[in-house]
Amino acid sequence: SSSWLKEAKQSLPLMPDKMLNEPRFVDIAFKDVTCGTGVRVVRPTNAYGCHLGDDVFVGPFCEIQRGAKIGDRTRVQSHSFICDKVTIGEDCFIGHGVTFVNDLFRTGGFSRSDEDWKATVIGNHVCIGSGCNILPVSICSNVVIGAGSVVTKDITEPGVYFGNPARKNLKTQVILNKDDETFPRPDAVEEAVAGKSSAQRLAVGLQQSGCFFGCSILHSGPAAPHLLF
Repeated sequence: SSSWLKEAKQSLPLMPDKMLNEPRFVDIAFKDVTCGTGVRVVRPTNAYGCHLGDDVFVGPFCEIQRGAKIGDRTRVQSHSFICDKVTIGEDCFIGHGVTFVNDLFRTGGFSRSDEDWKATVIGNHVCIGSGCNILPVSICSNVVIGAGSVVTKDITEPGVYFGNPARKNLKTQVILNKDDETFPRPDAVEEAVAGKSSAQRLAVGLQQSGCFFGCSILHSGPAAPHLLF
């Protein structure tokens, strides 16, 4: 029977033709941003009071707050949030939906005072996978952070890190700077894939070298790390 539905509709309060208290709408803006040459920003993006270096790319639906600094040739993918006091180096890759945090709620709640906020510093050639949360930390150059990871402590050694909290994967060496003399040699890759299946060989090869091109982002899960494209 639909009688109960009719009674339910009759019991609902009538919606007013006009809101009694209308909210104040604030439009998305790109304001007071200093940019280098060749910067590309996909709309809509909310950015204000920040600095974007040469050839920086910012995808849609991002927010970059006052005081943030992004180095030359760094890519920021869609839906990422970069707050005040965050400095990102050159040639970095920030995946989709990455969130930076500057307030640790040490007072038991959020603080409106920037004196309570902490800084985050990201080195050069750092790849941060999609869905990561980065607390106020310092991350050295030549680091890969696996997708979905939570970084709670400083990272002082190059390598691959993933998990919650993010920890170093001692089995995988990734150097993002191809000019670095420690960049994996072909014989090292051949040794790593010996005796593995074709799929495993592909994964190892990409983990060893492909992440320089931003294609091999390790996923942090209960199973062995795998690649997300």
